[in-house]
Amino acid sequence: MAMKIKDVQVYRVQPPGDTWIWVAIRTENGLTGWGEISNSGNDEAAAEIVSHAALSLAGWDPRRLMELTAPVGEWHFPSRLADRIAITAWSGIDQALWDLTAQAFGLPLYHLLGAFGRDDIPLYANLNRGLRSNRAPEALAERGRSALDSGFQTVKCTPFDELTPHRYEADLKPAIARLEALADAVPWSRIAIDCHQRFNRSSLAQFMDYLQDKRVTPYWIEDVFPLADRIGLDLFRAGYPHIRWVAGETALSVTELLKRLRDGGLDVVMPDVKHIGGVSAVKTLIPATEAQGVWVTLHNPSGPISTAFSAHLSVLCRLAVPLEFPWGVSAVRHEATYPAEPVREGRYHLSPERAGIGLRPAEPFLAQYGKLWTSGSWSEHVPI
Repeated sequence: MAMKIKDVQVYRVQPPGDTWIWVAIRTENGLTGWGEISNSGNDEAAAEIVSHAALSLAGWDPRRLMELTAPVGEWHFPSRLADRIAITAWSGIDQALWDLTAQAFGLPLYHLLGAFGRDDIPLYANLNRGLRSNRAPEALAERGRSALDSGFQTVKCTPFDELTPHRYEADLKPAIARLEALADAVPWSRIAIDCHQRFNRSSLAQFMDYLQDKRVTPYWIEDVFPLADRIGLDLFRAGYPHIRWVAGETALSVTELLKRLRDGGLDVVMPDVKHIGGVSAVKTLIPATEAQGVWVTLHNPSGPISTAFSAHLSVLCRLAVPLEFPWGVSAVRHEATYPAEPVREGRYHLSPERAGIGLRPAEPFLAQYGKLWTSGSWSEHVPI
């Protein structure tokens, strides 16, 4: 069957409580592939990059993935923020091309990637994004309890609001109050702790002393320092070998993460399909990482499009490490796609019968909450 790309569009979708940026690549024979480019650092710049890239994609067969994705390796920008915006834009295009290719062959994406035998992915509940306006310990505990009641086995929190890496004296009391409230509802062994790079070595040493005094071990500790701080990560991993140390969400290329793995210091790598180069990058990274004895789980505080890609890619992992899911962020998230996002009892259920990523934006939802990037701005009119 002949296929040619007709056009590429970018939507900003803002349901109550959240914002997602979606890419749609349409073909002349009526198929549409979807991708997500949320959290790039500049939504408008990312949308404009996608719009310009669309000019070179028109008329191509989307199944010629190797040729279409080759130019991204030649992109160079003067700052890391610009790199992140550009690679996020391209990651969305890459996702949509893979969705289209899987649809063209009538296969679920994970089958196209060669993954069989597992149709559901365990999830952990990211509690932080649903509590950005209420940081009280009691609110965190209640959200954790609700997540367990809904079938999630593991939760993640980000308690260190008051810390910065530039202050030597660390005030850990507010963070500890949040953690202890959460631990009254969820066992410590099922709490993953995200640090958002707020520690320096002194403040992290104080926090590790607290954990040792309490004789508790969290599920993992994530993103304590910038990925480039090899010495700091190595130092604490050697000193606390019973802790799982996690990083990688800020990586912008497979090369960057593999170089970090060669240096050691990590137990779990957490790439983000939106920021590291899309499906093409992650499918390469997973076996290379696991060959070094390191777990892989995708960073995914994201909308339903990115979550679908992350779930399909997770089937490639030999070890079923839970995938991140933003729990309780938008009350209308279940209306965002057709069919509805297949999340039940703390698991993502892939369908072997549905081609591509298995879902698409629901037209009424897109009409109500979406805006189309047109001529350098977000248009109120969304064509359906």
